[in-house]
Amino acid sequence: VRRMRKTKSKSGSNSNKFLFAGAAVLAVLYAVSFNSNISSTDRREPLRTALMNSRYSGTADSLEISTENGTLYFEKKDYFWTVSSGQSGTAIPADTSRLTAFFSELTKIRTLYKISDSIPDRNSFGFSDSEETVSFSYSAGNDFSAGMIFGAHDFSGASRYFTAGNGGAVYEIDTSLDTYLSSSIQLWSDPLIVSPSVCGELRPDDIQSLSVTTAEGTEVLKKGDGEFLQRISGILSLRHGGPSETDTGGLEPSAVLLIETGGRNPVSLNVYPDGDSYSVTVTFADISWSVRISGWTYSSLVNSDSRL
Repeated sequence: VRRMRKTKSKSGSNSNKFLFAGAAVLAVLYAVSFNSNISSTDRREPLRTALMNSRYSGTADSLEISTENGTLYFEKKDYFWTVSSGQSGTAIPADTSRLTAFFSELTKIRTLYKISDSIPDRNSFGFSDSEETVSFSYSAGNDFSAGMIFGAHDFSGASRYFTAGNGGAVYEIDTSLDTYLSSSIQLWSDPLIVSPSVCGELRPDDIQSLSVTTAEGTEVLKKGDGEFLQRISGILSLRHGGPSETDTGGLEPSAVLLIETGGRNPVSLNVYPDGDSYSVTVTFADISWSVRISGWTYSSLVNSDSRL
């Protein structure tokens, strides 16, 4: 009986050779692609600069931030800033600490990468008619103004396109400013009803007395009274819900609060019903602003037994 002899298959050997050859080719292609990407990155022209000269962080007196959702207007008022949504919107105190941090980012020396000398197609970089387009401008008196436009993010999301307001060269910039490129007034306004930006940092120990007048009468609390400090602490920590556009002229307030401070101007709060919520006009010295509050916040303002 003739037995069949086992022979080595050449086809298997050839397959392995093809696999090794294919892998080698892919490795070469990857290396070429990788080196090409590096060289293209290196060809970008770096520029070390700040987006705002540091001297203007102290002299700027107006700002504008525009997105597809609207425009915010900031105005310097002596020692504090106000912010309004739209030119006819109610101005309320801006968050000074947030603006300080924003100016710090704008005046920081950073590296920009020039990728184009001009904008052949504005939409290709997201500088117009884009969900990501943000325009920012500022002025310092009547003598100086400047602007800049932030466009789309790159494919990695780690940088975005940037150009000066005159539409010149296009740069890639890091995303550290993204948190400030918003036209939401809630993000930019001082969140507290009694604004520290205007009234200064009031501590409960600074308050000498509190009077609350409603239709039921007037309640007066003085420093040293039982739960005086707890009540004052609660009121000073209450937050508003944004500017109030309600015209309260000729209306009678449903509550009036007067906070007497030691050695400073008193703070008064006139509270008016406004549908399902309330409008509060806050006055400190000759400065007034109006904000919206909820029913819960109203109760916390006027009721001594409410939980603050």
